[in-house]
Amino acid sequence: MQIFKTLKDRWNAETPILYKKIRNYCIGLSGSATALLALGNTANIIIPVIVTKAASWILIVSAATGGYAQLQKNKDDN
Repeated sequence: MQIFKTLKDRWNAETPILYKKIRNYCIGLSGSATALLALGNTANIIIPVIVTKAASWILIVSAATGGYAQLQKNKDDN
Protein backbone atom coordinates (compact mmCIF):
# COMPACT_ATOMS: atom_id res chain seq x y z
CA MET A 1 0.00 0.00 0.00
CA GLN A 2 3.03 2.26 0.30
CA ILE A 3 3.28 2.51 -3.49
CA PHE A 4 -0.23 3.98 -3.74
CA LYS A 5 0.64 6.63 -1.16
CA THR A 6 3.83 7.44 -3.07
CA LEU A 7 1.94 7.71 -6.37
CA LYS A 8 -0.70 9.92 -4.77
CA ASP A 9 1.96 12.19 -3.28
CA ARG A 10 3.79 12.45 -6.61
CA TRP A 11 0.54 13.12 -8.48
CA ASN A 12 -0.38 15.98 -6.13
CA ALA A 13 3.15 17.45 -5.95
CA GLU A 14 4.20 20.50 -7.95
CA THR A 15 5.24 19.46 -11.47
CA PRO A 16 8.36 21.15 -12.97
CA ILE A 17 7.78 23.56 -15.85
CA LEU A 18 9.36 21.34 -18.53
CA TYR A 19 7.21 18.38 -17.57
CA LYS A 20 4.10 20.57 -17.51
CA LYS A 21 4.81 21.52 -21.13
CA ILE A 22 5.40 17.88 -22.09
CA ARG A 23 2.17 16.87 -20.34
CA ASN A 24 0.19 19.58 -22.12
CA TYR A 25 1.56 18.64 -25.55
CA CYS A 26 0.73 15.00 -24.87
CA ILE A 27 -2.82 15.93 -23.90
CA GLY A 28 -3.18 17.79 -27.20
CA LEU A 29 -1.77 14.89 -29.20
CA SER A 30 -3.95 12.30 -27.50
CA GLY A 31 -7.00 14.52 -27.92
CA SER A 32 -6.32 14.87 -31.64
CA ALA A 33 -5.78 11.12 -32.02
CA THR A 34 -8.99 10.41 -30.11
CA ALA A 35 -10.92 12.83 -32.32
CA LEU A 36 -9.53 11.17 -35.45
CA LEU A 37 -10.47 7.70 -34.20
CA ALA A 38 -13.93 8.90 -33.16
CA LEU A 39 -14.44 10.52 -36.55
CA GLY A 40 -13.68 7.23 -38.25
CA ASN A 41 -16.12 5.37 -36.02
CA THR A 42 -19.07 7.78 -35.95
CA ALA A 43 -19.03 9.48 -39.34
CA ASN A 44 -19.39 7.64 -42.57
CA ILE A 45 -15.82 8.49 -43.62
CA ILE A 46 -13.32 5.86 -44.72
CA ILE A 47 -9.98 6.41 -43.02
CA PRO A 48 -7.00 4.33 -44.22
CA VAL A 49 -5.88 1.54 -41.92
CA ILE A 50 -2.37 2.98 -41.59
CA VAL A 51 -3.81 6.28 -40.30
CA THR A 52 -5.99 4.45 -37.79
CA LYS A 53 -3.06 2.38 -36.53
CA ALA A 54 -0.84 5.46 -36.30
CA ALA A 55 -3.52 7.35 -34.36
CA SER A 56 -3.91 4.41 -31.99
CA TRP A 57 -0.16 4.31 -31.30
CA ILE A 58 0.01 8.09 -30.89
CA LEU A 59 -2.84 7.88 -28.38
CA ILE A 60 -1.13 5.13 -26.37
CA VAL A 61 2.34 6.71 -26.36
CA SER A 62 1.15 10.24 -25.60
CA ALA A 63 -1.10 9.06 -22.75
CA ALA A 64 1.77 7.10 -21.20
CA THR A 65 4.21 10.00 -21.62
CA GLY A 66 1.72 12.50 -20.20
CA GLY A 67 1.12 10.29 -17.17
CA TYR A 68 4.85 9.91 -16.62
CA ALA A 69 5.35 13.67 -16.90
CA GLN A 70 2.60 14.30 -14.32
CA LEU A 71 4.35 12.04 -11.79
CA GLN A 72 7.56 14.10 -11.83
CA LYS A 73 8.21 16.51 -8.98
CA ASN A 74 10.71 19.16 -8.00
CA LYS A 75 13.83 18.10 -6.09
CA ASP A 76 13.03 20.35 -3.15
CA ASP A 77 9.63 18.65 -2.56
CA ASN A 78 9.77 15.94 0.09
